Amino acid sequence: RLPAKARLDAETAAVLVAEAEHRVTDARHEAARTLLALWYAALRGEREVESWREQLAVLQQQHETVAKRLRAGDATKMEIAQAAAAMHQAQTELRRVETMTTTSSAMLAARFPGLPKHIPHAGPLPVLSGSADEWVTTALADNHELAILQKERERMRILSRRAQAELQPDPTVGLHFSHERNGQDNLVGVSLMLPLPGEARRARSTAAGEETNAMTQQVAAAKARIESEIRGTYLNLQGGLSRWSAQENMLRELDRYAGLAWRAYELGEADLFEALNARKSAHEARREAASSRLDVHQSAARLLLDGHRLWSYESSHAAH
Repeated sequence: RLPAKARLDAETAAVLVAEAEHRVTDARHEAARTLLALWYAALRGEREVESWREQLAVLQQQHETVAKRLRAGDATKMEIAQAAAAMHQAQTELRRVETMTTTSSAMLAARFPGLPKHIPHAGPLPVLSGSADEWVTTALADNHELAILQKERERMRILSRRAQAELQPDPTVGLHFSHERNGQDNLVGVSLMLPLPGEARRARSTAAGEETNAMTQQVAAAKARIESEIRGTYLNLQGGLSRWSAQENMLRELDRYAGLAWRAYELGEADLFEALNARKSAHEARREAASSRLDVHQSAARLLLDGHRLWSYESSHAAH
């Protein structure tokens, strides 16, 4: 090979090694994303189970209160039926979420064995500073998927130059030596072979150039998609914070109203249906607030994950 071709082949090999390293780190990153999704799915299930257990305990107490009033002649059979229906509905929902949570936990344990069986509560929300543009810049600066495509584009460019170099043929020099007439004649010959490039080599060179252009378009599309994902996660975080705050305020009011409604029923100033509806509304608000809180935590964790501020995926840290 001519020296220029050998150099291009060495560059191709170096790019392939770098691309393989990025693929390893990208696989770790994708595994971390999967872990994050399964973890929060199991966490949501645990919180749902806790919420319905608390609701069932309250409804059981209320059912006992109505039963006592019925025995005292201060409640009707319709009221005890309403209290029982609310309690049985809560029991049904509890069984449903327990089944879903068991499934989510089993999926998490199967995919990532060795994790603790108990899913702890989400800790305090990390304080994240920076604008959407800053987070996009951070994520794009060290994005493995984008790096893989960029290395592929670099390899395509080198292969395109290599295909162009093939239009300049490699000369083959031959040296021949032979004996004839029982060694009386010694023949020495030199040959030079220079293959001329044909249409096949020109076509390969053209195709390599087009593949490079196509890879450039793929890199641009991937960059735009990744930027869109980061901005979407950032906006979900900001919107989730506002929604969570509003739901916490609403929850406090509904909890207060539920307490007043039940007290009014005990005093005979309100009917049981209104008291049960107030308790149901407060319970739904508590579930929605808990869900919003987890949404905020998950968005923050995903932003940190994609910005490489949560875990490290570099090959040098593979043993940790």
